[in-house]
Amino acid sequence: SGTPQEFEQQMAQRLVEKDRTGLFLVVDNLQDADFATEEMLAHLLLHSNLLCVGLAYTYEQMGATREIKFGELSLIDKITLHPLTHQGVHIWLRSCLQWDPPAAFSGWLHQETEGLPASLRRSTPFIFHRSVLKKIGTSWALRPDFASLDLKSWLSRHRRPTPNNLPANIAIFIGRE
Repeated sequence: SGTPQEFEQQMAQRLVEKDRTGLFLVVDNLQDADFATEEMLAHLLLHSNLLCVGLAYTYEQMGATREIKFGELSLIDKITLHPLTHQGVHIWLRSCLQWDPPAAFSGWLHQETEGLPASLRRSTPFIFHRSVLKKIGTSWALRPDFASLDLKSWLSRHRRPTPNNLPANIAIFIGRE
């Protein structure tokens, strides 16, 4: 039990039960997947008998220790979303905070998060708990020594694994400890 083929059979059965025609998988932080999960995904994408299989995933270059490839896939659309630019981070801050941040702050935040949207989102607790930014009336006050803070190290120490939301007991290699 627990082979990619068995997983495919179980998914096919669930698709019939749910009156669905295809399987769409969403994987956050694919670089954290174990090799059995990668094998299952590769099997579904390359060798599956299911009518339609889709995969959307995020892959955080910053935390990657290896590159994951699924070989040559046909009938596939691959979209690579690049990190936000310095200007993109500036616009994101302006939109979120309704405040035009100094270029030095948006540049620092871009450098520390590498422009990755998930890292920007995860940086919020750091920014507010360390009083990097404080709301004063309708504006924001910026801590003068913000550039000396090591947000990048904090982000790497506070990475949380994505919770597994697959049905229980489908296959032993998914979500194993």
